[in-house]
Amino acid sequence: TPLLAATCGNAVATWDYTAASTSTTDAADPSTAHSFKVDPTIIGKTANDTVDIFSPHGPTNSTVVSSLCWNHNDQVLATCSSSSSVHDEAPNVALTHAASGATLETFSNFLPNSNAPPAAATSLGFGGKSRYLVVGDASGCASVWDLKKTARVRTFRLPQPPGGSGGGSAGSVSSRRMAIPLHVQGCTAARIDPTDTFVAAASGWETDGAVRLYKLREGKLAATLRDIDTDSNEWDGHGGVSVGAIDFSPLDSSRVAVGTRDGTLLLWDMQAATSSAAKASPSRRKAVPPTLRLTRRHDDAVTGIAFSPVNKVLLSSCSADGSVSFHDVNML
Repeated sequence: TPLLAATCGNAVATWDYTAASTSTTDAADPSTAHSFKVDPTIIGKTANDTVDIFSPHGPTNSTVVSSLCWNHNDQVLATCSSSSSVHDEAPNVALTHAASGATLETFSNFLPNSNAPPAAATSLGFGGKSRYLVVGDASGCASVWDLKKTARVRTFRLPQPPGGSGGGSAGSVSSRRMAIPLHVQGCTAARIDPTDTFVAAASGWETDGAVRLYKLREGKLAATLRDIDTDSNEWDGHGGVSVGAIDFSPLDSSRVAVGTRDGTLLLWDMQAATSSAAKASPSRRKAVPPTLRLTRRHDDAVTGIAFSPVNKVLLSSCSADGSVSFHDVNML
């Protein structure tokens, strides 16, 4: 069954939009077939049984769902919460069966034996066959979980700028247009490529503005992707605009797209990027500039980005300015 998932506060809703369109064909306002409201105060079936609302991280209003994603066959919905306390009742990562709303698995992403305060989860993404799940957090870590074992198998730590906070606090973007809270520190987006070869982790520090590609199995840095070509993989005080969204193409695993906080879209050919980085010694390795740059496609921060699952040259993006855009990336 085709489902769309959305979140608001501590609630998640799945919407059977094909059933909704059929059931409202004769409605006075046919446009209502293409929209629905996520009401955190209502749990269960609503809107002619086409919308199912549930709270995967408990009923408390203080726990906000910070990210969600579908697994490879669209049967399981993974969510993470903004909780930054190990003493909270509910773990901060949950796997839910979309059709029934039943909880399949829950666990805590908080790093054990860490001197830093517990960090809120900011982003998550499944690997190609959904065995692996990566969870980014506000301290700057991207943790890879093996869901067959329910065990953390890798932790990648993004380099922090001098004086950067290692804590788990999250703040709001200082912007005259920004009306929604966004994490401005740590790992703002994390994804695994469709072949389970690379983990991409985006830096939320505006003085860095980089996405780092790590090799999942080796646990090593493969390349640093940045819009500004610098002389080092480390923070040098001349970074770029922080990254808010990442996606790998499901049809061409060598393509990765990034959305930034200034509304720009960046695309890389990963094969070329990792090959270029591998040719240089670690001490002389530079950040790899994008293959394609779509400047200021939105008036505010890019909050989501996705390749089409059926057309490899179609890319969609959404923004805090309220717009959704579609882009032809055939030139990449």
